[in-house]
Amino acid sequence: MTAMSLEAELMQLRGQLEALSSRVEPAAVAEGAHGKGLLGLDAETAKKVAAALELPELSSQLGALLKSLGRDFQESKPGPLVASFLAGVLVGRLMAR
Repeated sequence: MTAMSLEAELMQLRGQLEALSSRVEPAAVAEGAHGKGLLGLDAETAKKVAAALELPELSSQLGALLKSLGRDFQESKPGPLVASFLAGVLVGRLMAR
């Protein structure tokens, strides 16, 4: 990359940073360093935002998916799992060349 393209990219990133910084209240940024979470949100506000975005529902769905995957691995026979792992290693080695 040339110095001109690096400087242009740096200016673009500075502009984006200023645009994002203008969205956040200065008081919230200052409070963020004093025991509050990301962007100055306390735990109660973060829970309200998570509830509004339905994140607890998504996390429970993800937990159920991971449990079912764990059961699938426990119930399957080790032979096919080892064979598929070795096939992946072989393909990886062949693709690296």
